[in-house]
Amino acid sequence: VNDNLSVSYEEERSDRTLIEGTASGTVEAHAIQAAYTMGGMTLALSQGTVDAVSYSSSTGASIDQTLFSMSMAF
Repeated sequence: VNDNLSVSYEEERSDRTLIEGTASGTVEAHAIQAAYTMGGMTLALSQGTVDAVSYSSSTGASIDQTLFSMSMAF
């Protein structure tokens, strides 16, 4: 956005196929991040979702995660 503020979007996909059978599955993850820097301090925020965590869409298991961080350099 500018020298102090950055925004990014992440999209990941992991496919699983077993050699000894026909079992397969896909895990998908999506996240958006933002970071703001002021001198030696950075504030960052990330919000993401992972779908079909166990490689099975039938279980419907998903995880939502929000992270906030602050780092300072002296």
